[in-house]
Amino acid sequence: MLPNFCYLNLNIFPFSKPLEEIMSKEWGVNEMSRLHGIEDLNPELIKFFDENKVKLRKSWILIYWWDDRFAPPHTDGDWFSDDIIKKRRCGINWNFTPGTWVEFYDSTTLTPYKRPQDLLNTFWLGTSNIIDKWDTTGPVIFNSQIIHAVRGMDTAGRRISCTLRFYETFESLTEKLKNFTHE
Repeated sequence: MLPNFCYLNLNIFPFSKPLEEIMSKEWGVNEMSRLHGIEDLNPELIKFFDENKVKLRKSWILIYWWDDRFAPPHTDGDWFSDDIIKKRRCGINWNFTPGTWVEFYDSTTLTPYKRPQDLLNTFWLGTSNIIDKWDTTGPVIFNSQIIHAVRGMDTAGRRISCTLRFYETFESLTEKLKNFTHE
């Protein structure tokens, strides 16, 4: 069985400028994610992926997720599609908010559905057991097709994280970066 996420030994800050500058544009009340261009990434990080023949997409997602409100379990992208890009099968994530984590769930008792207000994810209805938990800052290679949800302590409020996206599957990304991973 494949892991749900894989720790990455990579000591490169992901952005080309401080997080405060990346976050500086005001967020709407219900806005939870924003696409950013590759120009906002650290050139050293881009070079790392190039040297390891990892196909980085030209945009990445800054996430400002409510972690003190119920969030239904979801998978990233269109789970119903056969297209790997639409499914967003993997990413590399950093978490910038202490006291928050991502829980992963067993899919055997859950049913997928789409919500009209969120076309970027597939949501899952039902009750399930937690099978794993990512609660560090990262970076981690994240299998976003395993059902997951952001959780946090009541004091955290909103979780700031980012997801770099790739033209890779979770398996191919993990294989290409296996010399930089650890448990």
